[in-house]
Amino acid sequence: MFGAGEHVMGSDLYTDVRNALHQVRSNEPAGLPLVVFTGAAGSMAGPSALPVVAAFYETLRDEVLALDPAPEPLAAGLGTALIQSRVPFELLMQTIRDATRQSADSFVDELLTAVYSAGVPNGVHHAVMDSLADGTVQLVLTVNFDGLLEAARPSADVVVTRGDFERLAEEVIGGRLARPTVAHVHGAAAVSGSLVGLMDQVGEVLGGPRRLLLEHLRDNAAFVFLGYGGTDQDIRPILQDVVPDDDRPYHAAERRGWRISRSHKHHRDIVVNLNPEKTKPIAAAMVLRARLHALPRAEQLKVIGAVSASAGLTMEAVERFAWSLDESWTPSGAYMLGSSLSALHLYPQALQATASPHARLDPPLRARWQNRRAFWMRHAGRIATAAKELQSLRRELTDQVKAAPTADAEAQLIDALLHEVDCKLLVASMRWGSWRRRRVAEIASLLTEARARIAAAEQLPPVSSRVAYYEADLLLLQGRPAEAASSYRKYGKEVAYWAPGGRVIALLREAAAWRAARRFRKAWARWREGFVLARERGSLAAMIQYLVALAAVGVMGSTGYWGPRLLASFAYPLYAWGKGLWLGGVRRVALR
Repeated sequence: MFGAGEHVMGSDLYTDVRNALHQVRSNEPAGLPLVVFTGAAGSMAGPSALPVVAAFYETLRDEVLALDPAPEPLAAGLGTALIQSRVPFELLMQTIRDATRQSADSFVDELLTAVYSAGVPNGVHHAVMDSLADGTVQLVLTVNFDGLLEAARPSADVVVTRGDFERLAEEVIGGRLARPTVAHVHGAAAVSGSLVGLMDQVGEVLGGPRRLLLEHLRDNAAFVFLGYGGTDQDIRPILQDVVPDDDRPYHAAERRGWRISRSHKHHRDIVVNLNPEKTKPIAAAMVLRARLHALPRAEQLKVIGAVSASAGLTMEAVERFAWSLDESWTPSGAYMLGSSLSALHLYPQALQATASPHARLDPPLRARWQNRRAFWMRHAGRIATAAKELQSLRRELTDQVKAAPTADAEAQLIDALLHEVDCKLLVASMRWGSWRRRRVAEIASLLTEARARIAAAEQLPPVSSRVAYYEADLLLLQGRPAEAASSYRKYGKEVAYWAPGGRVIALLREAAAWRAARRFRKAWARWREGFVLARERGSLAAMIQYLVALAAVGVMGSTGYWGPRLLASFAYPLYAWGKGLWLGGVRRVALR
């Protein structure tokens, strides 16, 4: 076996990677297939010089600041915020996609395709593909969009589409894979429409033939992760038993994969400097600059707003989206302005910003528009009205999915269904007796439908974790606080990657549930844990929520927190009015 963090050093990068793969092969049983799983760090070195996420973010930040009309204050806030807050790549791309929807629809796809179509194979690509050709490695999987692995050996089979993966899964499971094969789990830039780079495209857990293939390999092969951090939340749940875990100590009895990376963090890490010359992604920067400069001014401002919003600079995002509407009114600009205002809890203003008729909207944006407006109504204190609008939208989307099922329509249906559950939970909490029991039964039925739809869907944005959240709410309403606390805990763990702020809220709810169960020590521990997180994130609103909730949980804990929640729901309009005055009015702030 290797010693901890063994270095494999040869005369060049190609030799280093080849030596590492040969040594892994010699340490695994002869009949056990060896699978290489590559990530972005494998394409960093020259002459490839493609950006990893951090480098892409740095380049995007620089280009955005060069185009911004007021870069000095934005630069002070943006700085390294994208990297420090560890914004998921798919979340950033989705925010930019939403900002340019229906006005520059193809911008994100064209940008990713252009950036990741550049470059030529480096030593890593040649070493992996030569190892595949000589039988050291039996299969190569990658989450990279670039085609540099197959460019290193053009005779290899390339797997990208669902049909490709169905065939590959059959061959691998049946022991019939005979040809060198590279499989792109998240799509390839060379295959139009295949890229999985948006939240709308990333399922929480990979489904279909991809999942079948990964599960079989997990149980029947040895993995070598090369330049891959294992943070993809649709892949990690499947491969969690083989991806080396930086946060958990290694135990000899555990079955873990190998990892070739730049530093030693785990017992089975093999240290190879994957970018020895520290090559910078200059070509990617040039592509990004050209694509941004080609956009109309209103679209540029929306991209800047989307980057700001993703980095948590919400007020700056409001300004940029407002400026874009001054340049040219677009549905996506109004939608993103409303979304940013809602992030500031300015719900009446968000409703005003999106008050224009839906007639000019394409169906996907129209569903999002109606869904969000109804949910903002709920936060503006119009809970019953919001519940009715969401019920109507849910029925409309149900008919649409029956007539012409698409992944987007299914995702919109589930989102509307869960928002309807949220509103009906609040409505049910205002009543008692048989009326409440009927509403509780209806809510339970809606949650069952949501679970069934999520289970049946192959690819969905990360929404199923919210089912655990609303199930916990329902358990509280039914007087089962200990079970509710466990469900809130589950939600907090599931949402930590995609929405770190959700974990803060989950801990607050868990504290309330434990108080209702009269488990005072646990309630205090969870409240304190959440308050520390809120303080670390610098969220004034969350800290105020926690301080108010401390008194509320102490006085009204036995009600399962529904009393304070109802008061908070009806107090939102007053809070939004006061915050609007404090900001000096949305238009004045946006034009300062």
